[in-house]
Amino acid sequence: MKRFWLFIGLLLAASAAQAADYPPYPDVWGRELAAPQGRIVNGFYLRAGGNGDYVITHTHHAADPETGNLQGGGDWSRLDFFAGTRATIDEDGLNAIQRDLPFARPRVQSRGGIWLHLPGEIQVKPFSREPKGVGCWVNYAGSLVLRDRAEKVIADRVALRLLAAPERREYWDSCERGGTGGHYEAKVDALSFALYGLKDGTFLAEGASSPFLIRFYPDLTSPFVEAHPDLFLVDTAEVDRVVKGAYAGTDGVRIQAANDALHAYVLELRRRKTAR
Repeated sequence: MKRFWLFIGLLLAASAAQAADYPPYPDVWGRELAAPQGRIVNGFYLRAGGNGDYVITHTHHAADPETGNLQGGGDWSRLDFFAGTRATIDEDGLNAIQRDLPFARPRVQSRGGIWLHLPGEIQVKPFSREPKGVGCWVNYAGSLVLRDRAEKVIADRVALRLLAAPERREYWDSCERGGTGGHYEAKVDALSFALYGLKDGTFLAEGASSPFLIRFYPDLTSPFVEAHPDLFLVDTAEVDRVVKGAYAGTDGVRIQAANDALHAYVLELRRRKTAR
């Protein structure tokens, strides 16, 4: 019986999504994927809905309190980005989506030399600016770069996310900016994205390791980020200034020092945002 109602929910969600045809797009600029308290969104897949919408399937997991590693379990869900329909799906529903809906293309990532072309002969691409060194993955390296037809950079910004609580993150033993503990406490993440162009000149940014899909204008602004209390668009040079200052001011774990400094910086940004 439970599987029957899950199937009915999936059909209703699909019918509602197919009732519209995009564009024109509704005034939707972002979605945050939900997870129960104490669990983390994971298993995040984006598909083309066939009507101009985007279908997201995702699950959630508990994190091991000792290591921060994700554990198994969690229900799968479906979300249609523009339509806003949500449904819990079982394994059969997930398999049907994966079988019947193609991956959204083109998909522009930080790897490779492909840029996403936008109106006005400008291009955008996500980058990872991790400082030189080996054995580290830092959580403040992702950025979005906008350039003109002459390949001159005209905007370079970081989408910072203030985490609700510190999250334990491990790093390799060879990490030059780490310490002897093998982990740090993440407090602020720079979102990493994969990008998809939309037919009205805006573009959709899929969070590579975060529960966000954000629609951007071609100038790298987004009403969703402006309205969200824990998201901030900051010039990349400003983020790098804070990080370099934190590196220079510690003899300890530089990744942790950078997180602490960015945390203080973003708390001030949130104070200003909420005071408007």
